[in-house]
Amino acid sequence: MFHCLHAVFFNDNAKELKLVADSSVKTPDFTQGLEHMPIPAINTVDDEEPPKMFYCARRFPYNHQVDVKTISRDFCSGCSCTDDCSDPLKCECQQLTVSNVQRLAKSFRPPAGEYG
Repeated sequence: MFHCLHAVFFNDNAKELKLVADSSVKTPDFTQGLEHMPIPAINTVDDEEPPKMFYCARRFPYNHQVDVKTISRDFCSGCSCTDDCSDPLKCECQQLTVSNVQRLAKSFRPPAGEYG
């Protein structure tokens, strides 16, 4: 079972900082190119590789086995949707993401239409 969380907050002054040794970068981009910028998996504790996982850059409906009401509001506390966030014009999380993307420097923005 996997979930795709779509509550992203952006800092429009983001800069690439390298604060870890190359040996700690276990996967240079765990999104496998699905995001506009690579997102590395880093382990500074030991040499263990990250587990294999399915990464989804887009929202998708949960299947019938997942009850959205069981997701902790402390973890996923962004929207009040009751339709599995299927309408991006009504979902507060998706609207927040869209508005924050516009604050990014143009070089950091994903291609048009990728969010929202």
